[in-house]
Amino acid sequence: MLQNLNPPTICLILLGMAQLMPFTLLTDRLRAFAEGPLIGRVVDALGAAIFATTMLVAALFFAGPAQPPI
Repeated sequence: MLQNLNPPTICLILLGMAQLMPFTLLTDRLRAFAEGPLIGRVVDALGAAIFATTMLVAALFFAGPAQPPI
């Protein structure tokens, strides 16, 4: 019964290899595309926006709920 709770390891390994192989084969083309000036600006802008949003959410989460004055 406990054996059915384990994930199908062979299937996960095959899925990982199936996702990795196309990117491995297309590394040079993807790198050339990513180093273009337009793509670089878009990635920089999105990266900064995502970072700022993530830090805001983290700060609000760790600050906890507002406490009423005593």
